[in-house]
Amino acid sequence: MESRVKKTITNAQVNLLFYILLLVATFFSRKIFIDSLGNEFVGLTSTLQNILGLFNLAELGISSAIAFSLYKPLFDKNHERITELISIFGYLYQKIGYIITGIGIIVAIFLPFIFKKSILDLGIIYFAYFSYLIISLFTYFFNYKQTLLAADQKEYYVTIYYQSANIIKICVQIVLLLQYKSPYIWLLIELIFGIIYCFILNIKVRQVYPWLHSTIKQGKKNLSNYPEIPKYIKQIFVHKLASVALLNTSSIFIYSFSSLSLVTYFMNYNLIILKVDALITQLLNSTSAGVGNLVAEGNKTKIKKVFEELLAIRYFIAILLSLCIYFCINQFISIWLGAEYLLSNNIIILIITAFYLKQTGEIVDQFLRAHGLFYDIWAPLTEASINILVSIIGGLLWGLEGVLWGPIISMLVIVHLWKPYFLYSKGLNISVLKYWKIIIIYTSILFTTFFIYNYMNFNIIHPLIEGSNDLLNFILYCVATVLSLSILLIGEMMLFSSGIRSFLHRIYKTIRK
Repeated sequence: MESRVKKTITNAQVNLLFYILLLVATFFSRKIFIDSLGNEFVGLTSTLQNILGLFNLAELGISSAIAFSLYKPLFDKNHERITELISIFGYLYQKIGYIITGIGIIVAIFLPFIFKKSILDLGIIYFAYFSYLIISLFTYFFNYKQTLLAADQKEYYVTIYYQSANIIKICVQIVLLLQYKSPYIWLLIELIFGIIYCFILNIKVRQVYPWLHSTIKQGKKNLSNYPEIPKYIKQIFVHKLASVALLNTSSIFIYSFSSLSLVTYFMNYNLIILKVDALITQLLNSTSAGVGNLVAEGNKTKIKKVFEELLAIRYFIAILLSLCIYFCINQFISIWLGAEYLLSNNIIILIITAFYLKQTGEIVDQFLRAHGLFYDIWAPLTEASINILVSIIGGLLWGLEGVLWGPIISMLVIVHLWKPYFLYSKGLNISVLKYWKIIIIYTSILFTTFFIYNYMNFNIIHPLIEGSNDLLNFILYCVATVLSLSILLIGEMMLFSSGIRSFLHRIYKTIRK
């Protein structure tokens, strides 16, 4: 267990460092990109990335199936089996790459119709589209081996190379953009760095696993020896459908019911949410491989204990960051981009609610994947259908606010009602009532913390910092908000959550050792 904890902490430390560096670079560059390239172009890049994200449906969940299959041979240090699995992965990904190439060419024919409302030149639309398509294809043809790093709890290598490339790329884009103000140069840099990253990471994989000699030909030959992989892929594909629908349809629907400019306004807020989401992901998703390793070990008592610990820490972080975003985001947008980019309070609440539901449902998903529980294929189909149906009806009736109800309702029904029952009955083999008792406690903590801090905010914090300049006011306010909410939450969680007490005790023992 010490090895799992140590690897998890290493991943979290590296992820946090690069998260902070990339966060500064991203928010600094966003303002320059919008001022230099315009709302219409920035909205175009967001919409294209979401359209191309839908192509990931063709991936069929292959990476998740292979990652799950790798946990046991990694635990047993079975190099031969690992090589065979990575070879199969490469063979399958090559086939998917060919499919995505075909789909990409077909979709390209319809770009003039998709963006008929746009004022941008068709040439820049096509150049942006094919740049992002080529970057995506490189993952399928050349970069599939990085899944082994993630499954082996060495994802920090991926983080170091990927985020370093991102930071350098942004700096180069800023310099060239300030000099030439050309969207073509900006996109060319995106393409070049996407390709460079793939080659560098492949070199690192060969250094870390010198015994790995996987080939596409070997993968084609060995696929028949692993009948469980096609079974998992078929099941996971349907789960991927819901995931892609949730992650990649919002900006498309917003554009359909409004304009690329409003997509930019929404994506400014969403960028903040995504960066906070990335922080949690990079800190906590480094536990995924450890959870898979733990389930492969088979100690049911330990599995249940770790589940409650991770559930507690996920709720603590989700509550803290959701409330911090709610109280601070408008002031940040005003300073960062200007008051003209603000959205209504109702929209902000919907955006944060979707963020909160996604974060608090992730631990259940993580343990379902670790147990290989993918066969509830009706659930993601229902989730995707609810999301799309509610988004379309809501968009027609209420515009942006209506679109945002889609992921919220779909996640409530499937992620927060069905999936906990599925995990507890088929994976943990205990009554789901224990889960709901814990969730009622955490939900009560959320609302209690909100009302207490809301009172403090208007009666104590704001009066103390009045009179400061805008930037100083914002910094003081954010510090006061984070500290106040953290103290409130820590006190409440220590009183009412056995999971958080157990988690902190584990960290204390690890630090002492």
